[in-house]
Amino acid sequence: DMTPLNQNLVATVGTFVYVKLLVGLCEGLVHQKILSSKISRKIIHVGAGSWILFWPLFDNRHWTWCLNVSMPVVYAIQLSIKGFILQNPNDPDVITMSRSGNPIELCKGPLFFTLVMTACGLFLFMKEEGIYIMGCLGFGDGLAPLFGGYFPLYPYRTFPFGSGDYKTVSGSFGFLVSSFVGITVLRTIILSDGTSWNDLGKTFSISFVAAVVEGVSGWLDNIFIAGSVFLTLKWW
Repeated sequence: DMTPLNQNLVATVGTFVYVKLLVGLCEGLVHQKILSSKISRKIIHVGAGSWILFWPLFDNRHWTWCLNVSMPVVYAIQLSIKGFILQNPNDPDVITMSRSGNPIELCKGPLFFTLVMTACGLFLFMKEEGIYIMGCLGFGDGLAPLFGGYFPLYPYRTFPFGSGDYKTVSGSFGFLVSSFVGITVLRTIILSDGTSWNDLGKTFSISFVAAVVEGVSGWLDNIFIAGSVFLTLKWW
């Protein structure tokens, strides 16, 4: 049997291998023009949010369970340097993760996403709140733009409420459905405690609240979604 330290080190390496393979695969497919950057962003978004599937592999009997956040911390630093300092529009991360090709975009949604991941990994490790937040951010916020992009029904204004700042009811519906499915899958695998009708009702309600918040918070949605999910669960 491995010691808790060794187990945590192996699990940490596993998170890096998983994310590096995911990002590398998407970058390669985008470069070969097999996959659009729009779709690759969403695959990375969902895949990165699913990093919490590695949580059960960490042993909290040793402080190195905190290394579960190593990957998001490294990416947060990397995104900050590339977005604020290097600002190379031809960088693979810029091409893969930004909407317009502007490097500074890495310091908005993608950076906020890694910061929320880090907070969940440190303060909500193996807790229901962390699973719900990552389910909404990874699956809900990751897939909602596809629903809104391919089925742009009933647009409405969002923060900061400029002429080009809008989302769609279809996208919000996609967020609701994707969050519900994502949370249910992640919760079932990570907590391994079964899913009751009450759990499903709570998951739907929190997914609905998060969908409303996502719809009005614009590019700050990662932070506000996480906050709304956490507060709703505390109230629940």
